[in-house]
Amino acid sequence: MILRESYLNKIRAYINKPVIKVITGMRRVGKSYYAKQIILELQKLNIINEQILYINKELLEFDKIQVYRHLTKFITEYYKNNNKPRYLFIDEVQEINQWEKAISSFFAEGIYDIYITGSNSNLLSSELSTYISGRYVEVNIYSLGFDEFQLFNKNEPQNRNDEFQLFLKFGGFQVIYNFSLNEEICFQYIFSLYNTILVKDVIGRNQIRNIRLFQDITKFVFINIGQVFSSNSISKYLKSQKKKPLEVIPFKTIFFISKVAL
Repeated sequence: MILRESYLNKIRAYINKPVIKVITGMRRVGKSYYAKQIILELQKLNIINEQILYINKELLEFDKIQVYRHLTKFITEYYKNNNKPRYLFIDEVQEINQWEKAISSFFAEGIYDIYITGSNSNLLSSELSTYISGRYVEVNIYSLGFDEFQLFNKNEPQNRNDEFQLFLKFGGFQVIYNFSLNEEICFQYIFSLYNTILVKDVIGRNQIRNIRLFQDITKFVFINIGQVFSSNSISKYLKSQKKKPLEVIPFKTIFFISKVAL
């Protein structure tokens, strides 16, 4: 396992501290991978496995945990005969209805060190402030940076400039480095991921009806990464492409696209 040291350094100061650790980031940037690395950190501190509970809502074995009552019962039974400090990890916590009720209750007991993960689209900062206001610290995970890319890239060694060109070409999603940087396979995966993020996380959440217009705006944002732009510049771009000007797509949605692009 390749450690993401920059992110581990961010979390170390909060281990065993009375705050809920919230790990966010868009799909497939390695939130689960990061949570498992934190568990390794705990084991280095002589925390035994019986003290650690890792619930991954993407696994069928945890499918029965649907609402906060199920979560409360499951955790309580797991730690029934354990009086030592408890370390609780819940991956994709947003899949549990009213999860915040259970998390707030366990946090109030004072014997749980709590870590939860979720995608940016489901755990927006504004929502976290409502759910667990004043009781959390957020660590936002991004795709690999260039230094991390060099660690993950298992192909033949190349000079730094050639590696950087590969990084610009394929990006920083960890899973693509299992495909030996095969261009066809990697781009097919990235395009699939792009569509998933766009449809499920943005279009679905914001109930956007004019999907074609939204896709045109997304294209404009990606073309203009690193540049300042406004709704007026987007409108001019659409007119130049013989498209209708902006309709009812909120600015907060455009802002979310910008965050995904970056």
